[in-house]
Amino acid sequence: MLGMLSRLLRNSRMPFRLWILVLAILILLVMGLHAEGFTSASHLIEGDAVRCAIDAPGGKGANTAVYRYGPEENTLHWYPNPDIASSWDPAWASFVTLPDCSGLTVGTDMAMKPNPCAGFTDTTPASSVTPACLQQLWKNAGCSEEGTVAPTDTYTGWWLQNNGAGTYQGIVKDMNLWATMMDDAHVKGCKGHRCRGVTTPLEQDGGGNAVFLDRQRLMCHENEAISGFHLVRGSDKNGNPTLYQYEYECCKVPGPQGPRGAPGIAGPRGAPGPLGKAGEAGPPGPMGPVGPTGAPGSTGPMGLAGPQGPVGPMGPQGPAGTSSNYYTTLGY
Repeated sequence: MLGMLSRLLRNSRMPFRLWILVLAILILLVMGLHAEGFTSASHLIEGDAVRCAIDAPGGKGANTAVYRYGPEENTLHWYPNPDIASSWDPAWASFVTLPDCSGLTVGTDMAMKPNPCAGFTDTTPASSVTPACLQQLWKNAGCSEEGTVAPTDTYTGWWLQNNGAGTYQGIVKDMNLWATMMDDAHVKGCKGHRCRGVTTPLEQDGGGNAVFLDRQRLMCHENEAISGFHLVRGSDKNGNPTLYQYEYECCKVPGPQGPRGAPGIAGPRGAPGPLGKAGEAGPPGPMGPVGPTGAPGSTGPMGLAGPQGPVGPMGPQGPAGTSSNYYTTLGY
């Protein structure tokens, strides 16, 4: 891209100053896109405010509607108006923009978050204020639940013993004071260990001459951003308030979400369930086809001779024959 711009500068008759202006506009556009917070759904956490360049199916309007992400995975819930959005997220206007939400689901619209401080007045005793209300007041003051002195769900009345905060109004003032003090202890108490309080060295104020501000240099680490600052007075060795310095906050900028962790191991097998009741016998099946005729069997053994039968009757006498002698064949 730089090479292309270089060639255009050499070949164009446009004045150099005009080219500088065009280049500055391009840089501002890129910074604007970055500031708008383009990201992907995989980097979102529950409660993030989201806008879509390409809206989800059934969405409320690309590049206009602001949603709350979660608590269901890959689900967006529309903020119908700024009041409802602010009740859930005071910083909702610092939404991130997703380039494509077509793979996400639009859930039910967001309703106004119930006010945990409803019914409390300025004179309500501090000991009567609920933990939920204290947590809400803490966030309203600009502090974070990560703060080292942030009210917890089991809060037992810390504010009652601090700076005379004996009423609801005293609690509000005390929390606002914590949010504006920029020494390291109060910064961490309000916003947690991701932030730190920093000061520049005391320098001459020059009698109020703004030129002397060039002696003040505010710097944070490369992974931090300045979250707030103010100019405070200081006294010289003679007690004269002729010095000043900046107090400011440096807070770590969240990095991109890390890769998904490895799947967990399978849990133990559950105990076997009770045996079921045996099923009833089914009806008999149909009769099969008749088989082929078998081979003839072998001859059985001969039976024993039966008993002799009775003597039959004598037959009739035949006719007498004639003979020439009385001798038999034996010679008699």
